[in-house]
Amino acid sequence: MIDFSQIPEWWPLCPNTQCSLATSCLRHQAFLQAPHGVATWTCLLPGVWKNEQSEGPSCRFYQEAKTVRMARGFQHICSQLKRHDAPQEFRETLTEYFGGVGNYYRYRKGDNLLSPDQQQVIRDLLHRLGYDDLDFDEYVDQYQFQSV
Repeated sequence: MIDFSQIPEWWPLCPNTQCSLATSCLRHQAFLQAPHGVATWTCLLPGVWKNEQSEGPSCRFYQEAKTVRMARGFQHICSQLKRHDAPQEFRETLTEYFGGVGNYYRYRKGDNLLSPDQQQVIRDLLHRLGYDDLDFDEYVDQYQFQSV
């Protein structure tokens, strides 16, 4: 079941109950989970539905309702970097990748979850530094809300 509190406010829902893809669409399934106290939210408008349905059973806004394995934190990884230059190169490379020191530490502590793509970037960096058996602090399965 989708936890409505995890849905970003910018992410549009789809209230189209007539869509042939509704049962497997994360946008529609999220719409169905909206609590009664929620009065407003960003939604796809009916004009979009008509255009999409006329082209057959596909929708450019469709997102499959499936979970992905997100990682939370890499403090354990940092504590295992032993070579004298590895911790500094690791931190500098990821600080640049995440767009600043603040973001680096939010991901490191687990405040921000790491997508599968971000996890792979870190694994590739670790491999380049000579570390192949290090793992993230924790994993959680959740829906990944992507922009249109």
